[in-house]
Amino acid sequence: MNINYMAFLPFSSCLVFSYATCSGSKSPGLAADMHFKHSVIAFIGPACAFALEPVAQLADYWNTPIITGMGDQ
Repeated sequence: MNINYMAFLPFSSCLVFSYATCSGSKSPGLAADMHFKHSVIAFIGPACAFALEPVAQLADYWNTPIITGMGDQ
């Protein structure tokens, strides 16, 4: 897993990047890592339906918003 940090705002914040293949089995694990290890406040993506469904279920449980273009499928 490759996670990069980029401070881009004048207050304490960072952007966490992680790219995995369109995998319904790997994406929830990456989302859990981001939620528990990095305390993310929102997810951008996943960009494919197979990965979106399990991540969306976790995000709903955590009350964390998701920004994605794939939510219409």
